[in-house]
Amino acid sequence: MPIRYWSWLVFPAIVLGAWQIGATRVDALLMPSPAATLDALMQLARAGDLWRELAVSLRRVCLGALIGLFIGLPFGVLLGSSRAVELTFGAALPAIAATSSAIWAVFGLLWFGLSDGATVFVVVMTALPLISVNARDGIKAVDPDLVQLARSMGLGPAAVGRKILLPSILPALFAGTRLGLGFGWRVGLVAEALGSPSGVGFRLKQSIDLMHTAEVFAWSLAVIAVMIAIELLIFYPLETWLFRWRKPSISQGSAVAT
Repeated sequence: MPIRYWSWLVFPAIVLGAWQIGATRVDALLMPSPAATLDALMQLARAGDLWRELAVSLRRVCLGALIGLFIGLPFGVLLGSSRAVELTFGAALPAIAATSSAIWAVFGLLWFGLSDGATVFVVVMTALPLISVNARDGIKAVDPDLVQLARSMGLGPAAVGRKILLPSILPALFAGTRLGLGFGWRVGLVAEALGSPSGVGFRLKQSIDLMHTAEVFAWSLAVIAVMIAIELLIFYPLETWLFRWRKPSISQGSAVAT
């Protein structure tokens, strides 16, 4: 079997081995063994807590990322299309991005209380600048000569947007959405830990307070597994389909040829 089919197992094997060795040398309250963590994970799954809390957190994060996309995309397009808009509102993006997620979480709790709205708000404020910046940079990267050529051929604004602008900004927009969802998932857990009565972040903080270290590791492992699953099952296939028009790189072509 070619080495590329099993090489992806090397890094997880190294991590698992280092984890097992560390667990034998550190108190179980600080680092449970992989077996103890797996047992705690299975108990959470059998009780239904794992699926219920993951569903709650995923709903909040996805909703926040979608709202961030619907606001951030047109805002980024306006910034990239109009010099006046960029001069007037361009400073808003670095200001929002520089604000700590903990501060947004405090504002979310102040304005929305112990509800889904607080976590969704934090995710929106995290995803929005990432999506806007990528949309703005994608618009700026569009060749103006290409736009002018399309207009000279009789294409209207809608056709230019569909055939020229959208394909040009799609890679940047896809990257911004991917980053927004990834960072949104992380800060969403912070918001849940600070002031939510449910969700993975809440259960993580609860496990830490009760010193149930195996559950802390189990919830952390579940979060990592969910992010890997989203990347492999959603983003990678979607990226392959959206950008199927791209030519393969020279290295890929040579690999296929050999």
